[in-house]
Amino acid sequence: MAKDWRKTPSKKILEAIAGSSGNVTAIARKLKCHRSTIARRIKEERELQEAYDDECETFGDIVELALRAKILEGNLQAILFALGTKYRSRGWGKQSEQLPPDDRPVIIDIDCRELT
Repeated sequence: MAKDWRKTPSKKILEAIAGSSGNVTAIARKLKCHRSTIARRIKEERELQEAYDDECETFGDIVELALRAKILEGNLQAILFALGTKYRSRGWGKQSEQLPPDDRPVIIDIDCRELT
């Protein structure tokens, strides 16, 4: 008979959330249940949702600190990643083709005779 995970104490789930980096699969493996069960419990219980959100934020801070360290080392890939994401509003990042508002292609007619 399968265990009814709705009866699992929230305390056990909270303990599994701690140190999981917000990885629902890792939490489920600790508790030996399916990830959808954990995702549902987190969604249903405010205390679990807050703990999960805090864990994700903490992991995000760690990732940002690691990225910062790489940037300070001069790692070009890290620098370009940061510029293309955080500083996109300053014009960094991938440039997409610009079309007029009516989506018609722009036609440029150059008379090459004038260039010689």
